[in-house]
Amino acid sequence: IDSYGGLFQYAPGLCVAMTVFLFALAGIPPLAGWFAKFAVFQALVTPGTPAGYSLAVILGVNSVIALFYYARIAQKMWMEPVPDDDRTPIRVPPSLTGALALCGIVTVVLGVYPNLVGDLGELADLAAPFAGL
Repeated sequence: IDSYGGLFQYAPGLCVAMTVFLFALAGIPPLAGWFAKFAVFQALVTPGTPAGYSLAVILGVNSVIALFYYARIAQKMWMEPVPDDDRTPIRVPPSLTGALALCGIVTVVLGVYPNLVGDLGELADLAAPFAGL
């Protein structure tokens, strides 16, 4: 993790992509991970059982711990100096750049419009009876 220090200084695009993906894992809106965590919280709390509430509290505590861990990595990439002053530019192939850009866009779009996946799931459920034809 120390090798991520100062990543923004010599690879800003990779730093931004990594930050988006880290905060999506942490469940920060408007990134895709927030809706997944929201759905899990809702599924745990809706039945109103003590076990569900206990698991929701455990999930909340673990989410805060994960956010601290991910934010520490982002802070290291954005704010700390480059270790050993090694600022050798990182050459990123165009195919990897495209894949990271596509994944980043999908991460943001699914965070803003989470029902896109839910609607596709409902369509698949409606088509299931016709799958055996």
